[in-house]
Amino acid sequence: MTLPGRRLLVVEDELMMQRLLANELEALGFDVTCADSVVEAKKQVKRCDPDIALIDIGLKGGLSGLHFGHYLAIQHPDIAQIYLSAVDLSTGTVGEGMGLPVGAGFVSKHSIGETKLLVEVINQVVRGKHVVGDASVAAPGALESLGKKGRRVMELVASGFSNQYIAEQLGVTQKTVEYYVDQGYRALGVGQSVNRNSRVEAALRYQQLSGSGDE
Repeated sequence: MTLPGRRLLVVEDELMMQRLLANELEALGFDVTCADSVVEAKKQVKRCDPDIALIDIGLKGGLSGLHFGHYLAIQHPDIAQIYLSAVDLSTGTVGEGMGLPVGAGFVSKHSIGETKLLVEVINQVVRGKHVVGDASVAAPGALESLGKKGRRVMELVASGFSNQYIAEQLGVTQKTVEYYVDQGYRALGVGQSVNRNSRVEAALRYQQLSGSGDE
């Protein structure tokens, strides 16, 4: 299954890899736009309004692909994200305390020649954007997958602080805090329900996993 006509943004600073990806994906019917930096990628998001972003983590120039991905997750959560890297991301965390955004896919550059694998990952991530579920358990390595800042936000949530207070303490916007809280809910397996307080449940699960509730 492919997604012909889907607008796809390739963010890759190695020209040969960028051309390879663009040619392969265009041959499959994707409408492809390319960028070689985070700055250029943000411009292309405004210009072409992509459905999917294929992002190299190791971008040069100071800002990594993860910086761009977390920007997208906050400002354009409807854009599906798939990451590329030559590094094994089995822990879900890559440098600078940043984790992969929840729901993002990953493909190793070592297997990038397997076009079917790349397209299958794209399909799975895109389908996942439309799945609304009520997870019942925390994902493996849940705390690690949140990254340094995400864990700090959930630590403050577990301590009973409001989003406004957390934003003031961390020097970020409330919208950013809301994004990390939402990430925390998903990673900890907390779904939305009219019958329970999701924030309290997330706090309890965080305490259980981190051991912060043990005296």
